[in-house]
Amino acid sequence: MENPGWTPDGQRIVFTRVIGPFDQVNTSARSAVLYTARPDGSGMRRLSQPGIDGVYEDYRARYAADGQYLIFVRVRNSDIKSAVFRMRPDGSDVRQLTPWEVDADEPDLSLAVDGPTKDLVAFETFGHGPPDGSQQDIATVPATCRPLAACTGEIRYVTHNGSGPRTSFNPSWSPDGKRIAFTDALFPQDGPAIGDIWTVRPDGSGRQQVSRSPRFEFRPDWAPDRQLRARD
Repeated sequence: MENPGWTPDGQRIVFTRVIGPFDQVNTSARSAVLYTARPDGSGMRRLSQPGIDGVYEDYRARYAADGQYLIFVRVRNSDIKSAVFRMRPDGSDVRQLTPWEVDADEPDLSLAVDGPTKDLVAFETFGHGPPDGSQQDIATVPATCRPLAACTGEIRYVTHNGSGPRTSFNPSWSPDGKRIAFTDALFPQDGPAIGDIWTVRPDGSGRQQVSRSPRFEFRPDWAPDRQLRARD
């Protein structure tokens, strides 16, 4: 089981069920798709659409505030690129929100119930490593867009790292949808990696540094009281 989370009613756990052996293209698993189950493990149900096993893998399900849909990451096993998708809670109406070329990963869905960030997805670009001359950035895309061409045109960048040296990843929405926490990192060739937590408005303004520890801090998350937590 990977990337566990809760359904909106708190009655079931949603997770990626991984089934080996890992003998598919790029040593991918026979199956790595979304399921739900009761907290005691009973009542397991498949959530991902049928027919994708061994070709795609689904991870990191996040439900909308009203429970009407969820977003998730789909990995294309042939080249290990990922994209953000959405679907209904019954597994139908699957839509792609970001192009494969962006390699979007670690998406988080704003839980704002109104305002400009309602239904807005924050994600990191180049989740499996940036191409030469580029760095990772934080970007947003509306979960309500369709088709993919329109969604691509609605991607907005929150950070603008260009060719570096800084890189940004691990976005996390505040509970009110007003700020995004993320990891800002440097990987110098002649010293230890430096990673700190920052927050920013969705339009990229109002950057604030939260942590200043010498340790590498990453994967921030917000408590209900809007306090930040991070790994180090």
